[in-house]
Amino acid sequence: MVAGPNVWVSRDNAEVVQVEAVIAVDPTDPGRMVIAAIGLRRPHASDWQDHQTILIYHSEDGGASWVNRTVTALPEAWTAGDPWLAWLPEEGLLLSAIAGEALTRRGDPPARARLFFSPDGGQTWDDRDRTPFLPGSSEDHPVLAVGRDRTGGTKVFSVATHATMQYEGVDAALVQIPSLEAEPVPSFRPIREQVNLGGAVVLPGGDLVISYYSMRPPRSLWSSRRDSMTETWSETRIRDSILPVGFPALALDMSTGPHAGRIYSVWVEAADLAGHRVLLAWSDDGGGSWSSPTRVNADRNRVSRTLPAVAVAPGGAVAVVWQDQRNAGGRACTDLYGTVSENGGATFLPEVRVSSVTACMGGEDNGAAAGRFRLGGGDYQSVTATGRGTFQVAWSDSRTGRFQLWTARLAVR
Repeated sequence: MVAGPNVWVSRDNAEVVQVEAVIAVDPTDPGRMVIAAIGLRRPHASDWQDHQTILIYHSEDGGASWVNRTVTALPEAWTAGDPWLAWLPEEGLLLSAIAGEALTRRGDPPARARLFFSPDGGQTWDDRDRTPFLPGSSEDHPVLAVGRDRTGGTKVFSVATHATMQYEGVDAALVQIPSLEAEPVPSFRPIREQVNLGGAVVLPGGDLVISYYSMRPPRSLWSSRRDSMTETWSETRIRDSILPVGFPALALDMSTGPHAGRIYSVWVEAADLAGHRVLLAWSDDGGGSWSSPTRVNADRNRVSRTLPAVAVAPGGAVAVVWQDQRNAGGRACTDLYGTVSENGGATFLPEVRVSSVTACMGGEDNGAAAGRFRLGGGDYQSVTATGRGTFQVAWSDSRTGRFQLWTARLAVR
């Protein structure tokens, strides 16, 4: 395992606090990459969440250099958060985010999950305002999932937690290609309590699989599958009686290798009050059943580990990255670590330190973000495959004194 040099993505925007990095790579050209993140325009204000925006960075040289772009469909006066990216095979780049006049108070238009589209890989954006879900609710942590249906056409789902006065659950909307109009599908409302949505994948044939935490004790990790023919949901418990940390993650093996079609679920679990472990389980039947968990991190230090992310390369290699406090010395500091499995998650190569600097989060320049994102640079970070056994990681850390965006290559030597 080897980690490449850390590249400072947001060097030309260093005065803005930036968190929650997500990365997408052009499926036809792995040298074209886009990173989206939250930019905190007033991190010291009491209503700092109402002064956020979405920042876009574009690379044409495999992540060596980056250009700051603007989501022109996002009005400057709006606030926005929770970005997620999906590169559609023929159409372009899709961005989902929570956006509106305010996140912490009722605005007009209200903060909702919205979709933004770029036909040229994040360089320019159309000016249409798309809201995939029906009115009358609020959404959180929207994610995108792209795959193929039974006819070979592109299938895109927007999935988000969905809250009303009566319930909180998970809803999905089918994004029509090529019009990009969204059509709500029958809602999946698993429980009348808080849920933390993880990832979403589209299986060959068009079925949707999601993962999420049920936050009511005993807290559990679940997967749910939506059958594209019957439009019905089925759910399976992956792990019970856990103390979850952050969001779980999900990835699908789309290779032609021995584990093609395998779904990987990754999460961080509190082993005891003093330490966390990164765990992985897999399903070979579309989420109907799951393996016993495999421990990903070999290091046995009893420290905090957070923000897991997972991706599968075209050859079937599985990469997992996470934030780790083994070098913190008792301070609120983290490093990014990562590892790869070449045998379907059964074992992992020795983990490597991806970040070149141990970053501490309590800098004065971070303002409210220092406390809100104490798990790391946001509530999630991102890894994506760029080739057989090669991956690109995007994260935020505070080595400069404020949260900034970084990227690095992770590869099997």
